[in-house]
Amino acid sequence: MLLGAIDIGSNGVRLLLGEHIPLGDIHYYFRKRASVRFGAEAFSHGKFLRKSFSDAEEMFSDFLEIMKAEGVERCLCVATSAFRDSQNSKELTAHIAKKFNLHINTISGIQESDLIFRAVYDKLDLTGDYHLCIDIGGGSTEIKLSRGNNILKTLSLDLGTVRFIDRDNYFTGKEEQEAMEFLRNNFMYEISPYLKTVDADQLQIIGTGGNLRRLGKLKKKILGKDDNLYIKKKHFKAIFNHLLTTTNQERISSLGLRKDRAETIIPACHILGTCLDKLNWSKLYLPNVGLAHGVLRALAMEDHKLVVSYLK
Repeated sequence: MLLGAIDIGSNGVRLLLGEHIPLGDIHYYFRKRASVRFGAEAFSHGKFLRKSFSDAEEMFSDFLEIMKAEGVERCLCVATSAFRDSQNSKELTAHIAKKFNLHINTISGIQESDLIFRAVYDKLDLTGDYHLCIDIGGGSTEIKLSRGNNILKTLSLDLGTVRFIDRDNYFTGKEEQEAMEFLRNNFMYEISPYLKTVDADQLQIIGTGGNLRRLGKLKKKILGKDDNLYIKKKHFKAIFNHLLTTTNQERISSLGLRKDRAETIIPACHILGTCLDKLNWSKLYLPNVGLAHGVLRALAMEDHKLVVSYLK
């Protein structure tokens, strides 16, 4: 069966198609990203304006044309932080449902974290000691701590890269410092007590989200290291320090980043650095999975409570 997943993030939208083989795995065979920044209006105006409505129409028209051409039978579409924050997200979701017969599920931060963890769990071996999964998005940061298969803590914080990209001081202003202190306090209170006596080799830290995956590629661009599936602590510090010396245009021209990635990667590094600052860690694993993969797996397994759109 051919299935589709749409992940509407605050900084971009991802379409992922896969074939589910009964009693087997999922073969991911097509992906596309639309650079639609729903968080721009949601976070600055508190609601979606005309641009978000027109961008949504154009994007869904394109995505549905692709899915129908590929023969996709069912699609599960989820929206995250920008839709949670926007005062008129229900108006936009109703507009899309009426025009395209496609339902948008606005999910909570906890649901988002669970779906991401589902994708990570299928990609990495999480049967060992402690696992800390950090997903940094455009509108929120999701953190999940587990020990083996046992979930110990889940955090969803309204702290994401798009919320800060229009600021020139890169987290040196009062509001930015307060946001980092909020993250640090929540992290230290909720997560750190579990990890006080844990050695680095007993803790597997996993980073997801487009900016963190990009760190693996920058490891080669900046440091000349080939393996992009993880970065060590020293790699992260070197990459972050290098990025801080560059302009947006230099990150685009010299490092090959998209414009939206060039704008958001430094805030992402600030958030990640704050989370990892007090931890005893050695490697940050960067699996090539994200929310869309978790959504597609939930659709295939039929073990969710979200509304599915039937295309056939």
